[in-house]
Amino acid sequence: MTFSFFAPLLFAWRGTVSRCAGLLVVTMLVGGLVGGITPVRAQSAPAGERTIATVGDSVVTDMDIRLAQEELGPVLVNLQPQARLGAVIDYLVSRRIVSMEATGGGLESDPDFDRRMGYYKERVLYDLYLERKVADEIGEDEVRSRYDAEIKNFEPQEEVSVQHILLSSKADAQTALADVRSGESFTIVAEERSIDDAGTNGGRIGWISRESVDPAFAEAAFALDIGEISEPVETGFGWHIIKMDGERLSSPPAYDAVKAQVKQVIAREKGTQRLEELRDKYEVTLPGLAGVGQGGG
Repeated sequence: MTFSFFAPLLFAWRGTVSRCAGLLVVTMLVGGLVGGITPVRAQSAPAGERTIATVGDSVVTDMDIRLAQEELGPVLVNLQPQARLGAVIDYLVSRRIVSMEATGGGLESDPDFDRRMGYYKERVLYDLYLERKVADEIGEDEVRSRYDAEIKNFEPQEEVSVQHILLSSKADAQTALADVRSGESFTIVAEERSIDDAGTNGGRIGWISRESVDPAFAEAAFALDIGEISEPVETGFGWHIIKMDGERLSSPPAYDAVKAQVKQVIAREKGTQRLEELRDKYEVTLPGLAGVGQGGG
């Protein structure tokens, strides 16, 4: 399995951020993407769907969550796994509240609403076409064959298992480090003081590679011996104290763990091919391109 093929699967960034910061990232990055769509309001979940949350007289269902997870995938990877569901629900509830306010304010009759709806309708049809006409045609045998072909070229990478305590200032980090070195439990200090979600798990991040975390964090973590604790390390998330718990060479991911991602890779390749075939079916001209994007003199 080539490293480049499975790198996104093996080494998804497991960096930790606070729940509030994570939700802010979700809101900022995704709000502009889908802010033009007003969700359908209903007093009960559609048949076959389960109500997860209620907002006024409307419901958020498990299907809403699945769609949001697909949509927010690149953003959610920056959150701890246990924080992702809460972030998705918070995003959907926040979006529903704003949408209901917008509807009550008459924005559905705004010309810009219809224009944006047309744009997003086209995007949904694009996705559905590739899903139904491409992804659904990919069988288990094809996915397994691709996995087996890639696995042959897999190159093990060095990994370490770490705990950390994340603080907002260097002074706080130095105080926590002094307490740990004087005999306090690293796990308990992490649970009591760490400002990120990993603190609830004793600061355990798990196995990381050099490529999966902030370079400064990786440099400090991989320089430690088993059981050793680092000096305070600064990253964009704050100040970390890192404890190295173990080291190993990575193993290739099990087929069942990555088959969905492998299928997505195949689908993207087939989708590109199908798009090229469709381009030959339609004449494309660019009569209005002249002058677009040119600055005024």
